[in-house]
Amino acid sequence: MDAIIQELENCKAHANNAGTLSQESSERYLDLLITSLFSQDAVERDDKLLLIGLGHLSDMASVETWKQRLSPDLINKIYDLIISQQSDDLATTQASTSILTKLSQICLSNSPEVEALLEHLCISLQTNNNILTLLHFLLQKYNKNMMICFKIVNYLSLHIECLVKWCSRGEKTAIQIATATNIALKDIGILDEIDVILKSQKRESSIINAVDAFIKSFKRLKTCLVELDPLEYEIETVQQVKALIHQLFDVYDVTKERFSKSNKECENLAGLTIIEILNLRFALIQNDLTFKKQFTEQLMFQENPLPLLKSISGISDIIWKYLDMSNDQIETKPYKKHFILHFKEIIISLLNMLAKMWEISKSGTLGDLESLLGLVRILILKVDKICQTEEDSFLELFSEICETSSYEDLRQLQVAQWRTKQYQDWADDISSFDEILRNQVQEFVRYQRLLLMQKGTWVYSENPIEAKDKLPKVSFIALSDNQMNFLIREFKHKVETSPSVNDNEIECIDRSALLNNKTLVIPLKNIANIQSRQIELDRKIPEGARLINILQTTIYTEVTIFERNGKILSVFYLESAKSFYTWLDGLQLLSQNKNAKLSSETVEQIDILIELRRNIQLAALNDKFKDEQSVESFSEEEDDELYYNQDTLKLLTENLYYE
Repeated sequence: MDAIIQELENCKAHANNAGTLSQESSERYLDLLITSLFSQDAVERDDKLLLIGLGHLSDMASVETWKQRLSPDLINKIYDLIISQQSDDLATTQASTSILTKLSQICLSNSPEVEALLEHLCISLQTNNNILTLLHFLLQKYNKNMMICFKIVNYLSLHIECLVKWCSRGEKTAIQIATATNIALKDIGILDEIDVILKSQKRESSIINAVDAFIKSFKRLKTCLVELDPLEYEIETVQQVKALIHQLFDVYDVTKERFSKSNKECENLAGLTIIEILNLRFALIQNDLTFKKQFTEQLMFQENPLPLLKSISGISDIIWKYLDMSNDQIETKPYKKHFILHFKEIIISLLNMLAKMWEISKSGTLGDLESLLGLVRILILKVDKICQTEEDSFLELFSEICETSSYEDLRQLQVAQWRTKQYQDWADDISSFDEILRNQVQEFVRYQRLLLMQKGTWVYSENPIEAKDKLPKVSFIALSDNQMNFLIREFKHKVETSPSVNDNEIECIDRSALLNNKTLVIPLKNIANIQSRQIELDRKIPEGARLINILQTTIYTEVTIFERNGKILSVFYLESAKSFYTWLDGLQLLSQNKNAKLSSETVEQIDILIELRRNIQLAALNDKFKDEQSVESFSEEEDDELYYNQDTLKLLTENLYYE
């Protein structure tokens, strides 16, 4: 045995670890090792050397050489040999992974003689989980050894492909084994270890490629089960889930009755797929008691508790579609790879959140559940957006977002998403409508300012800061009755009763305030430019030992009105924010200046009004003009003409404000 191993190692080293033996040597050595493996005298046999020798031949002998000698008994013997050695050093670990890889490669070859071997290989591995347990141990032990991790992950991918190949025949046993393997990969911890490798070795392209291949195979395995009825295929997990439900929720008569009532659509787990049953099982066996406690309290104290089975079904479907599990292409977004490996943890996080929202929203029907599942979709989109800016800890981030996102927050996001979608749906037809909307809103704001300007405002005729100790001169400004002229008249002082406008004249009842002057009339059409600047007056209370020094600042706005040739038509000073927005923006809106700049506050007001009107009108547009039953009876051309033309959009703007 020692001589055989030495010769194999020399041959392998000579060929730079990629050598192959001659056909004759391969057959001779493999026959010797297989004979030794079946030998009854195991006491004198060196199993470690035997395993290493078979490992070398797995790398160096052809698939055909192995295929001719492979049998169910040989597979069993090899499994027993690998388990007995426990791969306690690097040499036996490499040998074990090489042998397992070779067996899977043979079963994946398109040869009729390996069909029976394929079934035996899959059944043997699943019947004896010691191999998977050993691989989990090795992934933990050698998580820094890139070559070992690569070989183990690569083998796991091939083994899953063997399962997928077998499942494609639709045989009941294949589906049962695939289901059990799906459970074992998670329960034993292999998926968790692969996730650790994905994080720690993310810059090593070879291991990342191996993990990508594993995830691709894992998605295909789940796809084999996604639409299958667990009752039809006699999946054992169904009985386990029923026992868990009985143990957890049939404690009291009231909880048993309410659970049955809220899940009557899925009585005896009917209607659930294998994947949904697996997700339900994980939710019921997981160590986090948050959901179990919350759901049990609902069963005890609420007449209409959360429909658990429908919830699992809905969440499973949402996550399945989000992760695009039916597409076996390798996922390009790194965080989605982690989510696929932690599919079940994501399910339980969303189930926790759904139970909380069910209680907060006082839901009670399946219609309410559908509404809440819509919020789950919103949450997924929120997670997806945030994860695109992160580099690590995706699962922790997912859990944190679930815990911190309130029901109200998600409803607001839902409304925002709906608005965006509505606008996108109508984007091709609404560009001209947006222009109409902006003009109408601007006209509405202009009309508001116009009403305020007709009431008039007291202003200063001279700079109040330069007036020093004397009172600054005051004037009253207003619009003429016909709204075509800007009027300004100076007074001795302000009066309690505001002056009035009669045609183009500012009049005052209190004659004592009048000066011997007339109202200055400036046609709005002559106003070509309006400029403003802020001036400040600091008033500091005298310092004193027992006083708190306070700096008071009064802000005025100087407004200068120009005609086309640059001549100044009028200068006045405003002292309040209200008068500033009324007159400066009002005159800008009324002037003929096409480049007039409005204040940021007025621009914001216009934008808010446009957004408000657009949202209201798009909602009406959807309800009134895009009813699916009505649209079905029209051709595409007729539909566009009737429902998407500009006249239809204009119609929605009538009688909305003030017209």
